[in-house]
Amino acid sequence: MSGYPLLSSRAVLGMFGDKLEQFEGTSWIPEISMGPVLSDHAVEDYPFLGHVPTLRAKSGPPKAEGLRVKNITIRNEEYDVAIAIPDKWRRRDKTGQLNQRIAEFGDAQNVHWLDLISPLQADGESLPSFTGQPFYSASHVWGKSGTQSNIVTLSMATDFPFATPGTVDRPATQAIAYALIQGIKNIMTKRSDQGKVMHASRRRWLAVFPTKLWDAGVAGISQMVLAGGQDNLLKGILAAGHEIRVELNPELEASLGGANSHFLVYAIDAPRKAYIRQEEDLSGARAGVDLQVLDENSDHWKQNREIVVIAYASRGVGLGDPFTSAKVKIVA
Repeated sequence: MSGYPLLSSRAVLGMFGDKLEQFEGTSWIPEISMGPVLSDHAVEDYPFLGHVPTLRAKSGPPKAEGLRVKNITIRNEEYDVAIAIPDKWRRRDKTGQLNQRIAEFGDAQNVHWLDLISPLQADGESLPSFTGQPFYSASHVWGKSGTQSNIVTLSMATDFPFATPGTVDRPATQAIAYALIQGIKNIMTKRSDQGKVMHASRRRWLAVFPTKLWDAGVAGISQMVLAGGQDNLLKGILAAGHEIRVELNPELEASLGGANSHFLVYAIDAPRKAYIRQEEDLSGARAGVDLQVLDENSDHWKQNREIVVIAYASRGVGLGDPFTSAKVKIVA
């Protein structure tokens, strides 16, 4: 006899759904993306509206202005996965491993959002944004914004204001701190289609690092006093009320060139986000994932003596506002 109650279809649904719903409150993906927006079509078009004008010196009657509009199209794709749980596993499970695996099955479907967002992060210099330029580009123009870049390139040889910035693969703590400041400054100076600064009041930032820069990124925001008693360059902006967090995305590693490193910075308190998530509104689904269980009452059980758990989702992702993110490249 198992030391744990036999898994029922109700228990499976409960554990799975609980894990799905925890995602929006614990993952960093919702902080850099809008949604998930509920969809009822295979393809959705989103109007991306320009910024509203600001107050200006009065000169005659006020003149109403329209807002610029660009369209963003996102296509839903179908995804599914199934796992089989033989009855003998349920009967003989003395350690609760099946419960753990079912809970992990819910976690794995949450990771799917990371799987969809990661290619947009890695290929941001080639995928087109609503400005007509790649998401990460040196030549964004929208309305009266002027030409703007959301790529920051720093040369180890010439661009760091100290003698020992480290190497491309192993930047010094102070070099990462300086690079973070440059990425934040890049976003804070962006202008809207009205020609006005958009992000001067932003105070919450997320930096996403590939694996090889992760240790340096953590050190960059945590070591406020460096070897020799020197203050970390970030100390001042943290004292001014800025919050900087770092996260790891191993999927970014494959996009690194041999002679450069890079990481991404996001303004997570901006109302617009860098990405858009959407999913079809499925009847009975939790967190966008429809779960079906072929349990003891099914024909499959009678023929195979196993429970089958099937997860299905129809969802998609797209690029949002490139002015809420910057790509920081460290080159030799």
